[in-house]
Amino acid sequence: MTEFPKAKWGNYRAEFVQATDAPVTHVVVFPFYGDLIVLAEIINRGWCIPSGHIEPGETPEVAAHRESMEEAGIELGSLTQLGAFVLTAENGTAGAANAYIATVTKMHDAPTGSDSQGRALFRVEDVAETYYHWDELLDAAFQFAWTRAQKDLRIGYPIPGELGMDVPPPER
Repeated sequence: MTEFPKAKWGNYRAEFVQATDAPVTHVVVFPFYGDLIVLAEIINRGWCIPSGHIEPGETPEVAAHRESMEEAGIELGSLTQLGAFVLTAENGTAGAANAYIATVTKMHDAPTGSDSQGRALFRVEDVAETYYHWDELLDAAFQFAWTRAQKDLRIGYPIPGELGMDVPPPER
C-alpha cells in the first residue's frame, strides 16, 4: 500500500487513503486525454482537476461525471476509484472526496454558466507549476494517479474527430 504525506488545507488536516469510513460528500477526477491530464480553470480556485460536491440523490460516480462536464466540458469513460482525500476538521469531524481516474471520451466547447473559465491539457510533470494549490500530498496523489492511469487505462491519443475536436493533440 502506498503511503501518502499529510497536509494542512485551511482549517483541515488532509490525507489520501485507499479506504475510509468517513462520509463521502465530494469527488475529484484525474481525467486523462492520452498521456495528458485535463485541468479546469475555476473562479476563486485557479487551475485544478474537476471536483465538487455530491448533489442529493447522486452517487459519487454520477457526481464525478457531472463535475467533469460542468468544470471542463469533458465526457469520461469508466471511472476507476483510486481512494479518497479525507479532510478532518479541528473538532475531529471528517468528510471524504472519492478520487477517480478516467479517460476523456469527448470534449465539448468550454463550459458556460459555471465557475469554469476554461480547460487545458497538461503533462503530469508540469502540473505543479500551474496548479492553484500544490503541496507534497497533491504531488504524491498526482504521481499515484499517473502510475495507475498508465497501468489501468488505455493511454493513447483518440482520433480528433472522434472527440468532436478539429485539432490534433498538443505537441509534446
